[in-house]
Amino acid sequence: MTTTTTQADSRSTAQWLVVGAQLIAAALGAVFSYDFGMRISGLPLALLLAANGAFFGTIMVGYVADLAKLARDRLEQGSPRS
Repeated sequence: MTTTTTQADSRSTAQWLVVGAQLIAAALGAVFSYDFGMRISGLPLALLLAANGAFFGTIMVGYVADLAKLARDRLEQGSPRS
């Protein structure tokens, strides 16, 4: 009996940089949103806002990275803006 193993694709350096930026944005969003929530209400809202800030920071970095990749791909192909 033979066993085959599959190896996941390794990420490029640019993809790891995006992941790192997402982690930093998530941490900053969580910290500042938590502080804001504590100032205006209390612990329950602070925790909710911290989760929201972390999520928003992550998706914004992903969006900007996707836009940069799309722009780079268009420049490489020389295709006009559609």
